[in-house]
Amino acid sequence: MTLLGDTQWQWLEKQLQVNADVRIIASSIQVIAYEKGIENWGNVPHEQQRLFELLKKHKANHTVMISGDVHYTELSKVMIGDYPLYALTSSGMTHANSSWAQAKNSFRVGKSHWEVNAGLIAIDWEKQSISLSSINKDGNKLIEHPVAFSELEFGP
Repeated sequence: MTLLGDTQWQWLEKQLQVNADVRIIASSIQVIAYEKGIENWGNVPHEQQRLFELLKKHKANHTVMISGDVHYTELSKVMIGDYPLYALTSSGMTHANSSWAQAKNSFRVGKSHWEVNAGLIAIDWEKQSISLSSINKDGNKLIEHPVAFSELEFGP
């Protein structure tokens, strides 16, 4: 089983070589979290590892991931060597699922939330940081996690 075809992998690798101040990679399914048994990149570990290796190979600094499709919101983080890859998951805007939000995620940062939600990404160019957040239907923050660009850099 594969998630991306050869043409998609070639395109992605080419894009990772382009200079960028920030990279936001979107996936319809979760990239880091995998223990729930639902559709995610962890169900295809060779593809997940290939993605992580490409990020490392091309030193794709200031990269974060976003995804949806789980009907709750959470933030995950995995270390790729010395690089902290963050992945914000946000869904759904019309309904949520409390039991799915309670499923195990060894990579979860903080708590999951099963309110109706939307994801937000704020880039502060002056402070050189990115904030990964989700809000509920009233606009209240459920998750807010700022990360300095200096933390999002691959080592030598």
